[in-house]
Amino acid sequence: MDVESALKYIDKQIIKDGEKYLRESVRFNIVQLQSCNGLTSCPFSKADCEFEFFKDEKGKRFISFAQLFKRGMTFLDEIVNVGKGKLEGPAKNAILCLGEFFKTKKNDEKSLNFVFKKRKSGTFKASETGITVALAEHLLKKLAPGGSYKVDANSHDQNPCLCGCNVKPNFSSTGMGANSVWHGFIDIVFTSPYQSTPESASDDVPAIAKALEGEEELFESLDESKDFEESPKMITEVKKKVSDVVLKQALAQTIVFSLIQRKRHPDRSNHMTPNIVISPKKFKIMLYHAENDIFLVSDYINLFNGDSLSNNAVIVLWMVLHNRMFCTGFNNVNTDIVSSLVSNFKNLVACKLETYSNLSECFVPKFHPKKNPSLNDSARGCEMDLHNSVAMIDRIKLDDEKPDA
Repeated sequence: MDVESALKYIDKQIIKDGEKYLRESVRFNIVQLQSCNGLTSCPFSKADCEFEFFKDEKGKRFISFAQLFKRGMTFLDEIVNVGKGKLEGPAKNAILCLGEFFKTKKNDEKSLNFVFKKRKSGTFKASETGITVALAEHLLKKLAPGGSYKVDANSHDQNPCLCGCNVKPNFSSTGMGANSVWHGFIDIVFTSPYQSTPESASDDVPAIAKALEGEEELFESLDESKDFEESPKMITEVKKKVSDVVLKQALAQTIVFSLIQRKRHPDRSNHMTPNIVISPKKFKIMLYHAENDIFLVSDYINLFNGDSLSNNAVIVLWMVLHNRMFCTGFNNVNTDIVSSLVSNFKNLVACKLETYSNLSECFVPKFHPKKNPSLNDSARGCEMDLHNSVAMIDRIKLDDEKPDA
């Protein structure tokens, strides 16, 4: 497919509606951490933290999608006027990717709906891995640069896609992190040869994704359960507990992934990296800026309108997956403003920041976690590290004062 053909499949109204939606409806909450267990040897599944969303005298503050993806918004403005042969490199690849997706969109919708309806089937229920593979194969892969992905090799039920296409996913090592801090395995890791630097021996990783299967069913069963009819407060508390667990796990994954990306690509002008937290009904976008220590999380975005994929959701996912081209992050933003938005993660893990920044790795096949100390023990450990450093300096001073033999 060439650019001209791709643009025939991308309806101009879809682009106009998508641009309006991104400007007016998609926004990010600013996360500020009060505490976390990031000092411990902890798998992502047990990541814990206390956080709140940034507020000032005017109330809760947000950052719009358009502010962070300025190049992407400009691209949407111009896309309807792009002529054949005027695009090259990543821009051309992005247009071809979107055109190919809309060309086969109806078929992919049928595949997704077929698998998602199996979630409640008593005879042939789709597993969490089945949901993950369907989302990766019939949605995210087709919107990502390079169209390549890896699914966690530790997943159960490693079968071909359940829709009947019989595509065999690439089950591979998706481990990220370091043994002594947050670490674990990512559901879906996207790789792209288009964005590798000439010096890089490996493909770039433009984004990661966490696929959900059971959360919404739990909410639905609670809402329908007679046992909870007289206790709406309990329903709310259970919902919040489940969603908080997911949010904290994804938060830890996003931070570790971003710090690894900064280590792998230190010369990039923008170190904002995304994690797509997605279910069969909706998704959130998480972004962490490894250099400025800013963590953002979007409101939920509906994935479907009825049985049809939301065109607005498709545009959001496409732009996020092509973030290296479209996301400008906090470039050219006043430094005082940037410093006021920090998540506080780097301060909370100060004595382990070197581990996060320089020892964390990606595509790790296996971790060997250490015994987890309590948060208080970890804090005392940081104090001991500082005490030992001061003591070492004092010993050096004393040695320097001794006369030569």
